[in-house]
This record gives sequence, C-alpha cells and structure tokens, in this order.
Amino acid sequence: MAHSVELSAQELKKFRKEFNLRQEDLGEELGVHKNTISNWEKGKGIPDTKMQQLLTYINNLRNPSKNEVANSIHPHKIRYPDDVELIELPFVSVPARAGFVDLPDGVTGTTIETYPVIKTKNVNYEGQILIEVNGDSMEPNYPSGTIVRCKQVDPNNWAYLKSGVYAVVFGNSFVIKRVKDNNFQEGFLTLHSDNTDTGGKMDVRIKDIRQIWRVEWIEGAPAR
Repeated sequence: MAHSVELSAQELKKFRKEFNLRQEDLGEELGVHKNTISNWEKGKGIPDTKMQQLLTYINNLRNPSKNEVANSIHPHKIRYPDDVELIELPFVSVPARAGFVDLPDGVTGTTIETYPVIKTKNVNYEGQILIEVNGDSMEPNYPSGTIVRCKQVDPNNWAYLKSGVYAVVFGNSFVIKRVKDNNFQEGFLTLHSDNTDTGGKMDVRIKDIRQIWRVEWIEGAPAR
C-alpha cells in the first residue's frame, strides 16, 4: 500500500472492525490514546506522520508474509506476561470532564471512557475510576497528565473526611486538591493546592459540593 494513499475516517473504522481491534488496541500500536483514534474515526483528520505508520500497519496485517519482523512498527510496545491480568476502569480524561460533571454520580452514562490497568491482588476495584490530573496546581506530586485511581466518598461520610487528596465536583467546577483539615461542620470545605506558587486554597460551601472522590493510587505519571 503506497504511503501517498490517504485513509478516510470510514475506512479506518472499517479496517479496525475487520481485524476486531478496539480503539485502545489500535492506539497502542500507533503510540496514541484511544481518544485520538476516536477523533480520527469522527473525521478530525490523521496527521501525515501517523497516516504513514497506520498504512504500514494495515499493510502488514493484510500481508503477513511481508512482515519481516513481528511487531516491527512498534518495537517499544509493552508486552505483558501471560499471567498479568488487566482490568478496564472508567477513565475521566481532561476532555471528558465536562460530561463527568454533568452526571449525578460521575460514572453513569456513555460519555465515560475506559482505561486498562494492571490488576493487583487484594485490591477491590469495585466503584473505582481513573481521573487525569490537569494543570500544575498539584505539582510536584501530581503533575499534569498523572492518572490517579479514585473511590467515591458517600455524602453521608463527607463530615468525616480524612486528610488526603480528593477530586471534588462543585457547581460546574472539577478540581483535584488536598484536604488538610475537615471543617465540614462550619459549612465549607477548604481545598489546598500543593503548588503554592500557582495556587493557594479555596473554601467551597458544602451545599455546592456534588461529588467527592478520594485519590487512592497513582496509576501512571509523566516522566520528569
């Protein structure tokens, strides 16, 4: 297949289904997030550099005898051992936050994506989600792009929040901040930024809070 050929959004989707590939599978092969594949399939355009890589990948799948080295397109792709178990969790990327805020509990509906993580023994993943950190207010421990695993806090337990890092939805806002002292009984919750150079603290009225998720674990973070 010549690299000068361009692939339409419809052809890309048809190819993916032809080989029973998920968007995340194709994204992993090309070194992009599955959201990017979704955007390409919606007609938002494939960059020239990725178009060439994609066409080569399609050619190798359709003509396996011409593929001199297995997986030669992405030699750096992670290959998990057979005994490693992955689990797909709901994932709130930065672009998906608006839809997340609009949902009553944050996870109901079809706007939430999924993201695979390595399943760890003795960890209960029920009700947990992944959230992407945005901005530099939680530097250096939570740089922008960090993916954290969170568990929702029952509203009945808000008054007993312990110190820690939380994702908080209030009004139309979504923030990831640190709680140091629980002043719930005073009618508000004080949220702190770790990076005092770019953010300080804010008092959020309890009556405006819609969701609280406790950050349980960092599942991935950008290289520093």
